[in-house]
Amino acid sequence: MKKTRPRPVHLNLLQIHMPIMAIMSILHRASGALLVLAIPYFTYLLGLSLESEAGFASAQSQLSGWFAKLVLLILGWGVMHHLFSGIRFLLIDFDIGVQKASARQSAWVVTILAALVSFVTAAALLLGGGS
Repeated sequence: MKKTRPRPVHLNLLQIHMPIMAIMSILHRASGALLVLAIPYFTYLLGLSLESEAGFASAQSQLSGWFAKLVLLILGWGVMHHLFSGIRFLLIDFDIGVQKASARQSAWVVTILAALVSFVTAAALLLGGGS
């Protein structure tokens, strides 16, 4: 029987260096899961807001607090990241940007662009008083 190196007893995930393409792919999955999990609550809010004037006021008050705005900004990042990375994956399906260098570059562009759009939206909401 061949001797093999012993397997690590403790695997420190913080020491593993993953390429940006892997991080972006994980974020794409996480943003998709986040958006799917948000569907029931936003469906409820839509129904509530269409019910009556009081229902609309109730839905509006649920989304007016600082915690709700934080959640909305996170969901906004999720939408932007999922959209941009989805476009990237569609281009890869058409053999555009498949090479390692261009795949790395497009992964950085998607990650930075989604964060940038989210920060600009957050600044507009906070500075513009978006209620």
